[in-house]
Amino acid sequence: ITLFSGTCESCTEELHEFARDEERIKAAGLEVLALSVDKLVAGSDHLAAGKLITTSKFPFPSGTITLLSADHLRFLLKSLYDFPASFSVPISLLLDEERCLFAIYRGRVSTDLILHDVAFSKANDNQLRDLSVPFPGSWFTPLITPSELAEFIANPFHSTFPDQRLRYLEHALASPNSKIRSARLKGIVSEGYYQLALQEYSKGSNSKAAAYYKKTLAINPSNSDALTDFGALLGNQGKFNEAEAQFRMALELDPDNQLAKKNLELVIQRQR
Repeated sequence: ITLFSGTCESCTEELHEFARDEERIKAAGLEVLALSVDKLVAGSDHLAAGKLITTSKFPFPSGTITLLSADHLRFLLKSLYDFPASFSVPISLLLDEERCLFAIYRGRVSTDLILHDVAFSKANDNQLRDLSVPFPGSWFTPLITPSELAEFIANPFHSTFPDQRLRYLEHALASPNSKIRSARLKGIVSEGYYQLALQEYSKGSNSKAAAYYKKTLAINPSNSDALTDFGALLGNQGKFNEAEAQFRMALELDPDNQLAKKNLELVIQRQR
């Protein structure tokens, strides 16, 4: 994926090179997606990107990046670099076969470098770190685990994009962890989705709230309060059988849950 501007000289050179090297790129099993950032910049020439795609005879898919996606990328870069550069183009992302981020290129990148890096896409983490710049060689400090990396990346998203933060934390939770670390992450992710569910429900966004309740309970089925609140949402939608099931599960976990008791009585009455 390469982000470009139609008025950027380096971007122009990069896209022309990709177009010339179409056969080499496809032979390596790669596709290129070029996304313009011009519509995100006030006063920019919004037609320039289309002209560049046409004049370069760019043979791969192209389009425009959304403001939300650009912000997500900006926060990702912020989490990875101690001193992140300003968001400038061209910037490219190399994804592996599983669509996981493998390499980031800030500035113009050549076809030769991309094809060189593709050869290492299946290398293990230790091999990749030994190849890393600016200090290739052998490292003696312990390698950060995939779970630790995902949690580290999640931190900058906390206030602005809490849903994205939880997405990264889910990756951290799914990776191998100690029992203590797994329990801690499980609590953070479950509570995070529960709070998002409550927020969406308060705004009347029932479909989003329901999705977050399901995520909450998939991670922590023992959350009696979440079961009760999800049951209330379902009951308000007229889904009384489903609501009843939620309330009964909540009471199995917490027999003293008075709200679940009251709501269960109400949905039973509604079904008569």
